[in-house]
Amino acid sequence: MAKKNDNKQIEAQLTELIKASENSQTTGYDMLARRKDKKAARHNAVKARLAKTLEAEDPKLKMAKIKAGKAAETAAAFKQRVTRLKKKPKLGKNDWMVSGNVRYDSGRAAGGLTVQVYDKDLKFDDLLGTAVTDDFGDFHVVYDTCRFDDEWGNDRPDLYLRILDKDGNVLADHTEPLRVDAGRVEYFEVVIPTKPAAKRSAKKKKGRSK
Repeated sequence: MAKKNDNKQIEAQLTELIKASENSQTTGYDMLARRKDKKAARHNAVKARLAKTLEAEDPKLKMAKIKAGKAAETAAAFKQRVTRLKKKPKLGKNDWMVSGNVRYDSGRAAGGLTVQVYDKDLKFDDLLGTAVTDDFGDFHVVYDTCRFDDEWGNDRPDLYLRILDKDGNVLADHTEPLRVDAGRVEYFEVVIPTKPAAKRSAKKKKGRSK
């Protein structure tokens, strides 16, 4: 019993560290975005000033345009990261979470796909929760401990994912080796083929939902 309580205490400490890290990341990316915005504004001011006296093909004017464009692009990337971090759900006392990102092998974000999170069991795999990927390919599934704490005394889930398209066809299943004794917060990165070689319906897969 003492060992189990120790594990819960460690888990709680890790959760607090993760929250602090995420808050720090959000603040950091926000600061970087503001700095890059200011840098882009400075380069744009230089570009506007040079444009009054130089030809469009002048190397100095071209370089000013390039620098302004790169600064603006970097600022946009940092802002996107802040937006994605702020979407992460806040966890309650008994909440656990699986989050991640799904993209195609071409590098394009896989939005609008259904992600199912399963706990592997001896007889039937339990569906812990589902989510739909957003425009960035991100997803978050929050579930309660009661969904995997079963009569066998399992206090940690053994996780795998299943990815389905809007028609219910399975695009990816068991996307990595089974994540045994998963923690309270887990992150998956999934790459699926742009044109899957074969699709099958999720209805053919046995499993149960509590």
